[in-house]
Amino acid sequence: MVRILGLLLIIEFEGPKPYEKNEAVIKAYKTWKKCFEEKLWDVVRNHNEKVWLTLPEEIARCRNLTLSRIIINKVPNSDDEKNYVGVMQTKPAIVVTLGVGFDVAVEKKLKNELPKGSLFFGADPISDKNEKIFSEIGTFFPVAVAATSKLANASVLKTEGGFYKNKLIEHVGFVDFVENYVRQKFIDILLLDNEGPEWDIFPMMTLGGELDQRRITICQMSVEFHYDGPGTRPKLVRLAESLLKGEMIDGFP
Repeated sequence: MVRILGLLLIIEFEGPKPYEKNEAVIKAYKTWKKCFEEKLWDVVRNHNEKVWLTLPEEIARCRNLTLSRIIINKVPNSDDEKNYVGVMQTKPAIVVTLGVGFDVAVEKKLKNELPKGSLFFGADPISDKNEKIFSEIGTFFPVAVAATSKLANASVLKTEGGFYKNKLIEHVGFVDFVENYVRQKFIDILLLDNEGPEWDIFPMMTLGGELDQRRITICQMSVEFHYDGPGTRPKLVRLAESLLKGEMIDGFP
């Protein structure tokens, strides 16, 4: 398992923007990128499998070195923790959770911190209890979300405190979910923990990628990457390469 706190300001719109650049975040990102490059660039460029072993350690080291300049909120839940940067805004925010997993500790904390009128949307293919606890906060959709709409196996938590099991489920594509379920083009916080599809959803956020083309903006995200079989390591190399090249970030000149 690899946890990455992604601070994404993507899609450069013409005219007024729905957010203002945070200079502290920009400075922290530049320092983090330099730190990251010094240790990992040669490994990533050569597609060396050592990246699998070194990436989590270097992300943690560089994060501790640089992100002390901004406040990172860490909220533990039943089996891990989620991270987000405090949102300094007066307008209502949009928060999307993919993979509720019988736990809404983070969403409850955000609801108390964000401006009144902020909207929460959650998706999980297992509706038992998930629908009840999430509906107290926002709108719940009993669907699995992947990069594209398809019928595929999904790793699902069928009971609270139980084990994950594979189940053949119809998935809703991520763009379809944002445009036709959430119906919001600007997402302030994306909490992504849907047991596998994150590997294919994350590359959609590159500059010029599908979200960029559809004018969908994700301001920040907390994502947990899971081991997904033998093809996981090449995906991780590509992810690290995108981070090093700055393909995932806009607004950081």
